[in-house]
Amino acid sequence: GGHPERLREIAPTPAALLAAIHTSKDTGLSGDPTDLAARELAFSENKLPPRRHKAFYEFVMDACEDATVQILAVAALVAIIFGIIEATQHEEGEGEGQGGAPAWLEGVAIVIAIILVIFVGAINDWTKDKKFRELESDVEQRDAKVIRNGTKTIVSVYDLLVGDVMLLTTGDHVPADLMLLEGHSLQTDESAMTGEADAIKKSVESAPFLWSGTKVSQGEGRAVVLAVGKYSAWGQLQLALRGLTAEGIKDETAVIGKRWYFFPSYPDAGEAEETPLQEKLNHLATLIGKGGLACAIVVFFALFVRYIVTDLACSECDGFAMSNFLDILGFFIIAVTIVVVAVPEGLPLAVTIALAFSMRKMMKDNNLVRHLVACETMGGADNICSDKTGTLTQNRMTVVQASVGGLIETDLAGASERFGTGNKTVKKDAKPTTGEWIKTSVDKAAAALLADHISLNASAFIRPATAERVTEFVGSKTECALLLFADTELGCDYEAVRESRAAEVVQVFPFSSARKSMGVIAQPAGDSKPIVDGKYVYYVKGASEEVLSRCTRILNADGTVSELNDKVRKAARTRIDDMAKEGLRTLCLAYAPVDELEYADGAADEAGPAGEEGEV
Repeated sequence: GGHPERLREIAPTPAALLAAIHTSKDTGLSGDPTDLAARELAFSENKLPPRRHKAFYEFVMDACEDATVQILAVAALVAIIFGIIEATQHEEGEGEGQGGAPAWLEGVAIVIAIILVIFVGAINDWTKDKKFRELESDVEQRDAKVIRNGTKTIVSVYDLLVGDVMLLTTGDHVPADLMLLEGHSLQTDESAMTGEADAIKKSVESAPFLWSGTKVSQGEGRAVVLAVGKYSAWGQLQLALRGLTAEGIKDETAVIGKRWYFFPSYPDAGEAEETPLQEKLNHLATLIGKGGLACAIVVFFALFVRYIVTDLACSECDGFAMSNFLDILGFFIIAVTIVVVAVPEGLPLAVTIALAFSMRKMMKDNNLVRHLVACETMGGADNICSDKTGTLTQNRMTVVQASVGGLIETDLAGASERFGTGNKTVKKDAKPTTGEWIKTSVDKAAAALLADHISLNASAFIRPATAERVTEFVGSKTECALLLFADTELGCDYEAVRESRAAEVVQVFPFSSARKSMGVIAQPAGDSKPIVDGKYVYYVKGASEEVLSRCTRILNADGTVSELNDKVRKAARTRIDDMAKEGLRTLCLAYAPVDELEYADGAADEAGPAGEEGEV
């Protein structure tokens, strides 16, 4: 990636390039597993090497940095040392045991509690990090539309290989370095790569290269994959940020292997944020620890002063004997015991276990939370703002109302029931129309014109359900809804129409936000020629109000054409408003006869054929 001049020297024409990498503009790769494996071996896969993640010992060390754990560790050490000294002194005495458990046992119990706290927390964080590593690729996963063995299909962007022929439409992300083979008003947003805010126009002749990491902002086209993964422009940029190059990736494993022994510090995405509960409990534990320490000091000095005043002053001993030292040591052990009892060693363990339990419980509901602070925060949320499409809905659309030739149908359920899209706007008592409404009420030529319009003036397609997969809607969901309508209501096989009439399409106008419509110019289909009185037909669909305002005539259900007077136009606008009030997305489909093409490819980016009057 990144060497177009060198590429032109090797293959001066697109045809020469396609031949050099053994692919075809029309059929793409063969899809043979042996060929795909050879390409992956030769040109690499469309993935970057995974980032180095924290090892388990690093999570253990992070857990040891907790202030409460450190206080407990000091208390445990002191308790064990003095417990052993006290036990030794008792054994050297007259054989009088203290009775009950040894004094050092309490220190050992604290150590066990510390180990539990550290390892439960470390295992919890390590498991969470492992799960996110598994889901990391899924978060960045996107589908790509490609041609393999002459068939349009969907593959993961991770499965793209050099030589794949991609189909691009508005809004698509460019997942690899591509060279444009054909395009219609194609523009890309390269701000992520170059910082250029304006869209960059692409054409086969002057600017054919599309860089990974960019986005198609307008138009559609067909391009061949030239570089993937670590050899693509975006891949090299990402590796440069890691201080690596594509050629040096193989040494990364050896470097990582050595890092284990040097225990370096790795930059994290951000320090782990404590939850509100952890902050409060840590503050409480600190206060309790300070209070316990103060009480221990007061008690020690009180016992020491009392011992000095009452015992040493009244004793007849001549000096400071070992028994006196042991007595003072006993006072110190009492003080340490107060500190140990005061510090809540079970508090961090209880919090850790509670958070781990809540995380696992949420995972059972398919909710994976990276930062546990979010769990507590969401627990106190009163209102949640969520994107509706694809979250609360299935992100699938069907045509539920239609007005064709002045005839209105408000209860279309055939597409929804046949494809199982689960559209909830269909009435409970609705029955599939299975095309009877169109067949009995609309002229054959008019129906053929509508079917041809829907099939050609769309780039989306549908992969029917099989035993292995559910129905897939690829591309614009609105276009997919129209394709379902063409199949169920018009009895039209859109794929067959596209295949048979591909050579008859002479101009494509991709969707533009400026004109709020998209269009295509083609030769008229045989069944619709009685209606179309031109050499070509211009099909356009888009925002209802915009398209309707450009129309001057209306195609009636009987196949005749009449003027679109104010009364008819007002009635059409009323129907549009009624549909919109029901929460439906409205579209208007129109056509216009065209005799001569007076513009070149891309010259009509912002409008259709000038001077042509449309018929709705």
